[in-house]
Amino acid sequence: MNDLLHPNLYPHLRKMKHFFVGHPQFLKHPENDLYFRKWLTDAFLDTGIETTCWEDARIEEMFKDLSETRI
Repeated sequence: MNDLLHPNLYPHLRKMKHFFVGHPQFLKHPENDLYFRKWLTDAFLDTGIETTCWEDARIEEMFKDLSETRI
């Protein structure tokens, strides 16, 4: 895979952030807390930017971490 612009990633991450903020009981799971701190506290997340330019390795890591979350 080539490193690509990942359109509309931040809006989805913002929704996840708002979910966890609104339901803090889910942050009691260490996997969720780790995901929140690692991916949902990105300074650019709340800027209104829609498209990210992340390397493929970072995207893969984010999805791996996401797969370990528990709801």
